[in-house]
Amino acid sequence: MLAVVIGCEIGFWVLLAAGLLLRYALRLRRASGMVLLCVPLVDVMLLVAAVVDMRSSATVATWQHGLAAAYLA
Repeated sequence: MLAVVIGCEIGFWVLLAAGLLLRYALRLRRASGMVLLCVPLVDVMLLVAAVVDMRSSATVATWQHGLAAAYLA
């Protein structure tokens, strides 16, 4: 679960930076729009991963689930 949280955090910032670079530095508005639309998908992936992890193996929420919730907030 920790790897998923870290991966989603990195993915969020990479997609955000790429979208802004495409939009303002390279002036590719359509491409930047597509990349920036993927940013919320990273949050959805993290939410799904946390729910699946809690439903399958966890009887109580761990600090990793709290980290995922803090990231989403």
